[in-house]
Formats: sequence, C-alpha cells, structure tokens
Amino acid sequence: MFQETLMSHLLLWGNAYAQIIRDGTGRVLALYPLLPSKMTVDRAQNGELYYTYRRDSEESRANPKAGLVYLRSDEVLHIPGLGFDGLIGYSPIAMAKNAIGMAIACEE
Repeated sequence: MFQETLMSHLLLWGNAYAQIIRDGTGRVLALYPLLPSKMTVDRAQNGELYYTYRRDSEESRANPKAGLVYLRSDEVLHIPGLGFDGLIGYSPIAMAKNAIGMAIACEE
C-alpha cells in the first residue's frame, strides 16, 4: 500500500514525499506518506534543501495542531519526477496536457 501511494503521488503530482521517523540511534522506524499538494521545497542560503508541510488539524489525532511543519532533508524521503530546477518534479499528466494543448494551438 505504501509503494502504491507514493507511485500515485509521483504520477499525479510529479513528486512523492514520506516523512522519515527515526529512533535515538538514527535507525529508521517508519515512513509516513505526505501529500505533495501540501509540500513546498526550498533551498536555504547554505545550499541545503528544506521542506515545509502545511498540516491540517484533521491529519493527526495525537497532535491536532494545524500549521506549518518544517523538515530537514534528512527527515524526508523525496522522490522527484522529471524536473528542471533540481528541487521538484513536474506532473506527467500536466506535461501531457500542455503538449496536447500546444499541438492543438499549432494546428489552428
């Protein structure tokens, strides 16, 4: 189920994200899928990537606070699709839509 979720995110949005939960020694305990539509990727002044996730209050019963969650690059598994800026991938569906639209416009 986890793999199918990430694959659908990758195909629909062009990116797949999962939060990495680690124990005190750094071993990975769990991976939680994150919605690509709520994620922003940016680069800090020192060149490191960081992620901002917009969390709704309904997302976590244990911690119902809504707001922004900032994650370091070592806290996120990011699988980008085809992209041009090194930060995010582009949705293959949106790319196909644009190609079809350009073909129709050229025909006219």
